[in-house]
Amino acid sequence: MIVVPACPTAWPWTLSAWAGSPGSISDEARAAYHAAWADDANIAGSCDDYRAGATIDAELDAEDREAGHKITCPVLALWGDPKGRRDLTEVWSRWADDVRGAGLSCGHFIPEEAPDALLEHLVPFLARPLER
Repeated sequence: MIVVPACPTAWPWTLSAWAGSPGSISDEARAAYHAAWADDANIAGSCDDYRAGATIDAELDAEDREAGHKITCPVLALWGDPKGRRDLTEVWSRWADDVRGAGLSCGHFIPEEAPDALLEHLVPFLARPLER
């Protein structure tokens, strides 16, 4: 478990700690994150989101799984996987009928660290017609 203090000056460490490689976050992106983290409401919202993922979201997900509910639209799952060791499509297939995706050679901040790889997966996924 990672404990993150609800303090804007403590959050910038995530840009280094969660990035796939040192220096992979541009100065422009860092400035945008720092500006967002200067707002206490943004920090509170981020903490609430992570807290919900570990509590009520997990409970609601378990209820959905027990009821046999699944996501019926196509799902694209992309994740940061700098060492190429994980395949999370199997995990997502427990929740959805049509899953595709890949681990990208980056850390937590996919749009900032691997924008070209993100677009290589996202554009064709969004461009394909939905099957009815």
